[in-house]
Amino acid sequence: MVSREKGTTQVDKSYPNNTNINKTDNSNTNLINLSDAKDEMSYSEYKEFVKDIIDYDILKQDCSKSDTQLVDAIVELMTEVAISDGDYITISGKKVPKSVVVSRFEKYDMMKVQYVMEGSYIK
Repeated sequence: MVSREKGTTQVDKSYPNNTNINKTDNSNTNLINLSDAKDEMSYSEYKEFVKDIIDYDILKQDCSKSDTQLVDAIVELMTEVAISDGDYITISGKKVPKSVVVSRFEKYDMMKVQYVMEGSYIK
């Protein structure tokens, strides 16, 4: 039984923590480093990666033909930036480290792409 008193947690002996069974010594800290993986990706592989993170197929189902062309342009832009050779990307005349731009792109999802698309129309 677990009881909580003023920020402390006490565990009754009938519910022991069997640490001798837990395999905590074998923690796998070999995580994927995406920035290293990107360096080895081809253009088409990275393009597929971008399509996956933005749910490209779902976006296309909800789009008109002109919107599909815009989604394709966004995918191409994201891919070209990530695969480019330079260390910096110029945005509005300001040099921004490519790693920062790619990191921001990788946080994009379907909702953010839809938001960008909505803002692209001149009213």
